Amino acid sequence: MITPYITFYGECKEALEFYQKVFHCETKISQSYEDYIPEDIEIIPPNLNEWILHAELEICGTVIWFADEVSKQVVKGNNIKLVVTTETKIEAEKIFERLNNEAYITLPPTETFYSSFHAGITDRYGVILFHKDKLPFIEKLQSIKSKTEEEIKYVDMFKMWKRV
Repeated sequence: MITPYITFYGECKEALEFYQKVFHCETKISQSYEDYIPEDIEIIPPNLNEWILHAELEICGTVIWFADEVSKQVVKGNNIKLVVTTETKIEAEKIFERLNNEAYITLPPTETFYSSFHAGITDRYGVILFHKDKLPFIEKLQSIKSKTEEEIKYVDMFKMWKRV
């Protein structure tokens, strides 16, 4: 599955409201950063807790992901990415390796709370892609006997997304 992904720098909430009015649609999912601070950021914006970590709109039959990018400044016009979602980590790794020919890796492969394989790459044609697999992280977190507060927050966040 390929999903369009549009990033902003602190303007995501405003953009969501704009596109809702333009396309007469509703936000399907919206989660702010709240107390979550990504590890790789150098300067924390003063109102980060209000920025959008992840949101989704269905526009003309296509689900589009939205988020505020915290780790680097977003350049308008170069803020649309494609998310490749595969069934397995192995499939994600193979696609990533095939794309990694004259490419620039923007996010080295890593495991996250929502995917066992998450990576970013700009291919040789300038197309920005993010890869993830369908990790059932709710089951993964539930299998851990002693959960940290952060893991509990992710489980709660996932349950909230499933309800919307």
